[in-house]
Amino acid sequence: DLAVVLKDSVTHLFLGIPEVWSVKQFLGRKLSETKTHAVDSYLPFLRSHGVAAEAAEFGFGLSQSQKAFQETFVTKEGIAPKDTVIGILPLAAWSLKNWPADQWNQLADTLQARYQAKVIAFGKSDQLSNSRLVIEQLSSKIISTIDQTSLPEAMSLLKRCNLFVGPDSSLLHLASCMGVNVIGLYGPTPSDYNYPYLHRKNIVRTQKNLDCMPCYPSLSYCPCKRSPASGACMEALATEAVLGLIEQELSLSDARRTGHS
Repeated sequence: DLAVVLKDSVTHLFLGIPEVWSVKQFLGRKLSETKTHAVDSYLPFLRSHGVAAEAAEFGFGLSQSQKAFQETFVTKEGIAPKDTVIGILPLAAWSLKNWPADQWNQLADTLQARYQAKVIAFGKSDQLSNSRLVIEQLSSKIISTIDQTSLPEAMSLLKRCNLFVGPDSSLLHLASCMGVNVIGLYGPTPSDYNYPYLHRKNIVRTQKNLDCMPCYPSLSYCPCKRSPASGACMEALATEAVLGLIEQELSLSDARRTGHS
């Protein structure tokens, strides 16, 4: 009866659906051209069609099967209830968003030494040589679930994480909307409107200022796309900066649990 068209697409025209709500038609341009977070464009779009949407609400709960998977996984990996669990995403869908594996390893080593943290790697590989190389380079101390979980299973493990760290990606945004504390690593994509919605301030930007940044979404000038490796901007993102924000967030979480400001 109704097609809600979120992207710049004509597919709905071939489906014979009688009523169409188009975000592009409502905005008068592509969503990416508004330089506004997608959620803040969707809310007035829904209100224009009579939907009572005053604020964004994300109802991501876990099913019994997801809870069972989480319990089985943490038992198998020796993760105790009191353990600090940090999720990471070494493989983004677009390789230029990737943070180099050696920096993930350095970060994981420090977190394990200082907090006895359990570090879980999430993600899906694309079977290209770069993905295989990243998987091979990851430290054996990192618990890898890469290519081993469905999305519902990954969600169940995200819910167990005290913190999730990753580049601009679907899992970063999903974790934020699930109420998991997140830290986003940004280089090739704009962080001013593409941030994790509930964690706008939890951003680490690359320290390198390149003329091509951000190269997404226009991709008009993207010299790194000739290489399958991570982009030059992400390679310059300092481990110390990421670690500093992680330690700050972990301290804040501890303070909230104990009731101190």
